[in-house]
Amino acid sequence: MNLYCRLDALKADLDDRSGNADARYLAVLESVSRWIDGYCGRHFYAYSSIRYLDGSGKPTLLLPWDLVSVSALGVDANDDGTYEYTLVEGTDYRLGPMNRVNTPAWKLELLSRGTQLAYWPTGQSSVRITGLFGYSAAVESAGTLGAAIGSTTVTTLTMAAGHDVGVGDTLVIESEHLYVSGRAGDVMTVVRGVNGTTAATHADTTAVSRRVFPESIVRACLMESARVMRDSQTGYASAVGNPDYGGYETRAEYGKIVGLLSPFRLLAVA
Repeated sequence: MNLYCRLDALKADLDDRSGNADARYLAVLESVSRWIDGYCGRHFYAYSSIRYLDGSGKPTLLLPWDLVSVSALGVDANDDGTYEYTLVEGTDYRLGPMNRVNTPAWKLELLSRGTQLAYWPTGQSSVRITGLFGYSAAVESAGTLGAAIGSTTVTTLTMAAGHDVGVGDTLVIESEHLYVSGRAGDVMTVVRGVNGTTAATHADTTAVSRRVFPESIVRACLMESARVMRDSQTGYASAVGNPDYGGYETRAEYGKIVGLLSPFRLLAVA
């Protein structure tokens, strides 16, 4: 799940003449997507969860992970395990940096005009954040439902004609994320409530969005996935054809892939 390159893009890049089933392509795409997460030290999908932080004793609290948005923020001011304060974004604190677009927040700043707290208490796990974590939650329109999803347990959905949904996509329908594991025409087989979200019912004609990722991440995922597939098809010879007659060495692609990922890499500080 949470594939950073679309299945159709990989199959087109390889000219889809290998005879591999979709499951093989999807397995490679998922493996490469998770390798990108590990290499960059962050994930580019959005995951809904609750996380805890020790306070800083200052008005600014740096985050050890990417944060997309906050739905609730509680503060334990006296280290008793009870979160007495509920802070409101825009009234008590703000996410930083300001003016970000499809990039993560990496700090919380108490507002000087706020009336609840002047600094983040230093107790253990004194800050509780309920929110969406990851690099971004960017989406693009993929169409609309062609029929209602009337149950939280059903594992198929029907898209209205003219949609842009394919196997391997992560869909966003209202507050739910769904992974598309199969397709038969306009009927999709899906995994419900992925990425920490909760399966819900959805009315007919509800808008459906598809998760999208930074272009460099998409390109790196495509290149590395294609490289893995070509290596396996050539017996890991690290070359496709004869480089002297229009072929190329697949290992030469690795430097380009790393170059695409480097601007997104988080470096650990000892």
